[in-house]
Amino acid sequence: FFCRQFEGRQTLSEFSHSQRSMSGGVDWTKIGSQFAQHFIKCLDGKKYGELSKFLGKGTIASFEGNNCQGAEQIIKLLQAFNKSYPNTEHKVSVDVVPISGDTALLFISGKRRDNKHRKIEEAVCVSSSIILTKTKGGFSVTNWLYRGEKKSANIPSKELEIGGKLTEQFYKLYDENMKQLRPVYNNDTRMKYERDELKGADMIMCKLTPGASDHVEETKKVKLGFRSVRFKSVKHDLQQMDIHPIKNVL
Repeated sequence: FFCRQFEGRQTLSEFSHSQRSMSGGVDWTKIGSQFAQHFIKCLDGKKYGELSKFLGKGTIASFEGNNCQGAEQIIKLLQAFNKSYPNTEHKVSVDVVPISGDTALLFISGKRRDNKHRKIEEAVCVSSSIILTKTKGGFSVTNWLYRGEKKSANIPSKELEIGGKLTEQFYKLYDENMKQLRPVYNNDTRMKYERDELKGADMIMCKLTPGASDHVEETKKVKLGFRSVRFKSVKHDLQQMDIHPIKNVL
């Protein structure tokens, strides 16, 4: 497994070479986190040539609500962004959720300082998602979403409107009575909730139900690796939404 730490002088091509030398399965937690951090560093460093090596003709991107496809168009979008923000510095954390043996979701969240937001208290809260796929030659980005200041619902086509409706309905049920969400999950569903990694409907609902972890440990005489949420009510305010097609899912 590739486990070398990234350094400022390391390039994405070197990272790809390290990946090609791997054999066996993929340690997605380690690989995904390192890839995401390095990808963001290259974004800050405006290393467009290096970034394009991981973007193919089919790569779909939504950057601050603007959609495009293909490495060339994505780089043009980033260059336009850098005209307004010539110097950026991201401080982010990464969560990795495997989707299949050769694909993983990388969720990136943190803050961005730039020429318009120089102080840490002025930094822009950002979130980004990358669908990373293992290929014969290394790894490639199939989907990339990035959000900072722009607030909107970005649904590129009518075929994807169902994704927006499902998202709104999901959080409506979550806020009203999260127990109604149980049919949404199955035994293979994976969830990353803050620091906890959960798999299967039972464990996810246990996490989302106040006091459930204590009840399970007491009645089943087992020790869980997480604690249930403590809040009894929650209210989500959806301000940003991007819907992407990923093979046969959204």
